[in-house]
Amino acid sequence: MSSPTATASSSLVAQGFHFTFSTEISVLDPGAAGNCSLHLVHVLPRDVYADPYELSQRPGYAASLNAPVDLELPVAAVAPADTILTLEVTAPPFRGAHAVSVDVPLHARYGAPAASQPGYHTIALPSPRAFWACPRPAGAPAALPAALAPFLPPGAYATSDVMLIPQASPEMHELRIPVGRLDDLAIVDVGTAGVMLLMFVYLATVSVRAARRLHARPATDSKKE
Repeated sequence: MSSPTATASSSLVAQGFHFTFSTEISVLDPGAAGNCSLHLVHVLPRDVYADPYELSQRPGYAASLNAPVDLELPVAAVAPADTILTLEVTAPPFRGAHAVSVDVPLHARYGAPAASQPGYHTIALPSPRAFWACPRPAGAPAALPAALAPFLPPGAYATSDVMLIPQASPEMHELRIPVGRLDDLAIVDVGTAGVMLLMFVYLATVSVRAARRLHARPATDSKKE
């Protein structure tokens, strides 16, 4: 069957460790969408993660990840593999020219310290791949488009005709996050050790004073008697 005419356009909203990847799908011939479902595939590099709980609270789509996500690890501690985030968009009925906006909250991991100024790390994020999955007559399973096959499990959408939606935005987007500098590590280590030492001295002093007050109280009470 022919694909409903549509285009997708994506952009990053805000910069830093917490940002939104926003995609707008413009459907030009909504009547052709029929019973087709609308999907997005985000390929997230190891520097970026999606919070499954946060995604579950978002209206407008159902989300699934191809692997568990640890929300606390820095980039140096995660496996060197991309994470695949798949969305099924719960689009309203298409009547006339229609646009669907899909906002995906994402987070950047703390990066490795930089050896040079100015202490920033640039992350390259590909535009999501948008596609239709439309019912097809019974028969041999249809092959997935080459641009989607590496990111979807074998047999996915076997009973559907899968058709890519052209992406009007650039193929890659850049996200800049601040990182520590190797030149500052010695200062940070000394400062951390100094703070820990001061806290230890403070706690020890408070403990000694409290112990002295506790031991002095019975003697004072006995003199009053």
